[in-house]
Amino acid sequence: MYDLVGFYDPDENVAQSVQEEFDIKRYTSQDELIADCEALDVVSTTGTHFDISKKVLENKKHLFVEKPVTEKYDQSIILKELGKTNDLIIQVGHVERFNPAFKAIEDWQLEPTYIEGERLGPYSTRGTDVSVIHDLMIHDIDLVLQLIKSPITEVRANGQSVLSNTPDVCNTRIEFANGAVANLTASRISPRKSRRLRIFQKETFLSLDFMNKKATKLEMVDPSVNGSGVYDIKTELGDKKYRFQEAYTGDTNAIQDEFAAFYQSIVNGQKVMVNIDDAGKALQLVERIVNQINTKTNKPTV
Repeated sequence: MYDLVGFYDPDENVAQSVQEEFDIKRYTSQDELIADCEALDVVSTTGTHFDISKKVLENKKHLFVEKPVTEKYDQSIILKELGKTNDLIIQVGHVERFNPAFKAIEDWQLEPTYIEGERLGPYSTRGTDVSVIHDLMIHDIDLVLQLIKSPITEVRANGQSVLSNTPDVCNTRIEFANGAVANLTASRISPRKSRRLRIFQKETFLSLDFMNKKATKLEMVDPSVNGSGVYDIKTELGDKKYRFQEAYTGDTNAIQDEFAAFYQSIVNGQKVMVNIDDAGKALQLVERIVNQINTKTNKPTV
């Protein structure tokens, strides 16, 4: 599929370690690597995404860039225009789109009225150059925007910096014009790790466990329905029946799948699975959340 040309890393120790462990060609400059490739993957810190990605696109090379696509939304617009001008593929690494748990519900009839997301993990210096909203919550923001196709009417957020200079914990409530609501929590100072999304709609409840790659559905069914997975339940509205279904997700590798999709977009013209418009909308909402937190704490807005 791909021929791996090599890599560039400005950290001497990291570069040497990668070269020795994987026997991959190490480049001593970005420019040399870009010149030798047809497509590049930018996995640097968020603050460097824009400059590196801009250079990649100006050299007319296809771009895969990790999330968040850029540090600021306005920068993503510049990259979008460069990609369009040079007829290049840009895909952004919102990897949860390829998680088997999320892929499993693609064919289910979804009209969410309420979504609850929880993305928690212990503290790590990785990713603390940006807020927990940029680093963790943005995954669930992207998924919510895929599931609820309606304009946002209101955003409320609370967050707190604890161990870094940006918010380490955040809760946000997002309201949509169609009446749907998403309530998302993210923390990078949690003693436990969790990656879950719960989706509620009329007579249906879905639970997605991204860590364990599981998707389950509980839906109300007609009283005449019987069979495996169908159970009786007594409610204030009378006797009901519901069906419990666990989707088989398989043990696929989401990272491999997102790069396979990137390849198909370049070679066969397949629709880009996570395009820069999607990534930009997620980043725009991230900025809105961060600005609301900063306003409450008298910090400069982004």
